[in-house]
Amino acid sequence: MGCAGMDLNVIVSAIAAGVEDILEADTFEDGIRSLLERVGIAIGADRAYVIDDPGSERYDWCKDEDFPERDEPYFNRWLDRLKKFRAVYGDVEEFSADEQELLESLGIKTLLMLPIFVNGGFYGVLGFEWYELGHKMGSGELDALWAVSRHIGEVIRRKRIEEAFKDSENLYWTMVEAADRVKLAFVMTQDVGEQKAVFQFVNDAFSEITGYTKDEMVGRLSLFDLIHPDDLEGVVDQYRARIQGERVSGYSEY
Repeated sequence: MGCAGMDLNVIVSAIAAGVEDILEADTFEDGIRSLLERVGIAIGADRAYVIDDPGSERYDWCKDEDFPERDEPYFNRWLDRLKKFRAVYGDVEEFSADEQELLESLGIKTLLMLPIFVNGGFYGVLGFEWYELGHKMGSGELDALWAVSRHIGEVIRRKRIEEAFKDSENLYWTMVEAADRVKLAFVMTQDVGEQKAVFQFVNDAFSEITGYTKDEMVGRLSLFDLIHPDDLEGVVDQYRARIQGERVSGYSEY
């Protein structure tokens, strides 16, 4: 049984809408804050947040927009518990004396913190605060909020992958531009059906060196089409060795 005033169906609907917000938001930050707001309102919380360890990333929602941000995360004392995939939850009187003193100084009457894991490692905390008593939840509501913490972990995992891909893409184009400036050939090839080493990308320098336009090469010609017949066998052997992961001399001249 949930506490009075809490409706599990409302909570689940809020979570579903919040997840959709993350997918449609212009930025990750906007999506997370929208999710926190929807879920926070559904469970009657006064504050909801996601914060990493050691606190360099933080996303907050507060029912009272004028409520001040806290400079330092206060969950450090519970890190060992959280890192063991255990929740921190209860009314203020259920905590130890020193913890009660801390929570009361922050005006917190009920606290819920759930760990967030990304790729199996501890990322941080999904937290909810209530500033009045009477908001204890049942197992159904808690299970739903555990699902939120898992989903946030998955969203953060995907965000990191996208950022790494973007960094790799930026590095790639930096290399291409640098190669063009010094007239260094830069190409990408791929086997297409029975045709081997078909050009998928060529830079301006390679086009100038060969005398072929990019349109004439990309998706049409193979690297082997540009090799003199006397050298073709050696080039094919090197190509096959590279494809199979063998170490091949980094420089060849034909």
